[in-house]
Amino acid sequence: MVETRALVAQMPLVRRARGFRLYDMSGRRIIDMYLSGGAAFLGHRGAGTLRESKEVLSRGLGTGMRSVHTARLAKALARLLPSHPFARVFSCLHTALDAVAVFQGIRTDAAEIVDPAVGPCPAASLVSFWRPLLPPDAEPEAEVLLPILPSEGVCVACFRDDPGERVSGDLVSPHLAAAAARGVADLLAGNASSERAQISHEVACAIAGSPTWNLRGPYLSVRADAQTYAAVFSAFLGAGVLLSPFFPGPSILPAEASAGEMALLKRLLAATPEKK
Repeated sequence: MVETRALVAQMPLVRRARGFRLYDMSGRRIIDMYLSGGAAFLGHRGAGTLRESKEVLSRGLGTGMRSVHTARLAKALARLLPSHPFARVFSCLHTALDAVAVFQGIRTDAAEIVDPAVGPCPAASLVSFWRPLLPPDAEPEAEVLLPILPSEGVCVACFRDDPGERVSGDLVSPHLAAAAARGVADLLAGNASSERAQISHEVACAIAGSPTWNLRGPYLSVRADAQTYAAVFSAFLGAGVLLSPFFPGPSILPAEASAGEMALLKRLLAATPEKK
């Protein structure tokens, strides 16, 4: 936790964000591989989600209330995760875990949630994150999935078995639910997946046999200790690349990058990290 606070403190003050790049107060461009932990998986200022959110906000639907958008989000998630078709929408992770505890009869803390982007999931996992574009052998099989959606402000729990009336969702802001539903629709449509797959392939070739990095789909995590990761984070940021401030990651490869940006990423990933 101490290291995380120190890394967050190093993150630049951002003036604007577009696609997979951030721009600090001096106008410096930074490749964003943090992507808000996955909330910007499809890029910042995605045209579809931004349009959906603005359209709903224009009708005054900016506070927590019942709306058709929450139901639309749940239906979209049933298509995205057919193995876990029973979705409940919450305002934050804490209330989602409260609801999961009611269903399972056991409390799972946030730190105990399995993240398949970082490592293999135990066969008997109760609760796991779900992330887009994981390879088939990394797909979690937990009783409850918490999908990391390409949107901010909502948390969803998807159950394999129907939780019935024991578990109900929160009153969430309709404009956030609408944006999340559009993000799920974009995932279902495969937006930006082909180029991202090519970037993942190039990075995989660059770090083949690396003792430092682990790549699962577009997700990059570090095998080093927290101190070494802090040095890696600082080195990348100094070169214009923002990694996840949370050890050991995951950081997320962008869905598009110029030839120069790819060369920079490969050079940084090939470097041998040193402890602070």
